[in-house]
Amino acid sequence: VEPFHALTIAMFWGPCVTYVNDVLVRNNPDLKATGQGSFFASFYIGRSIGYSLAGWISETVGMRFMFKSTLIAVGFLCLLVANFWRMEHNNGGPFETDLGRKRHSERDLKGLSEKNMDKKRANGDAEADERTGLLSP
Repeated sequence: VEPFHALTIAMFWGPCVTYVNDVLVRNNPDLKATGQGSFFASFYIGRSIGYSLAGWISETVGMRFMFKSTLIAVGFLCLLVANFWRMEHNNGGPFETDLGRKRHSERDLKGLSEKNMDKKRANGDAEADERTGLLSP
């Protein structure tokens, strides 16, 4: 069982650290250590609260209830993650990253026809050229 734990903790920890670095402290690089420290603190505080709560629940109402409530919580979490994933990939998402901006700008570029771009260039819309990465003639 322990080798599986090593894989799952690596799949969890790496993206979390990357997310803190890339998304949360993108505009304030001097807060990188604060962001990482806040992440670690929240992770370990959450674990200590969870362990205490799980012990109390198992003593009070039993292990069967604890595992059923955990199953419900994990199901809710899966729905929440699926919803965030859908929002990120369909609408631009609440957590805009550099990769997301690149993907959306490529999709917007495909949606613009050359005819529309020619009209915009004729009207002197230099901003349209910046958005698409095309150079004005």
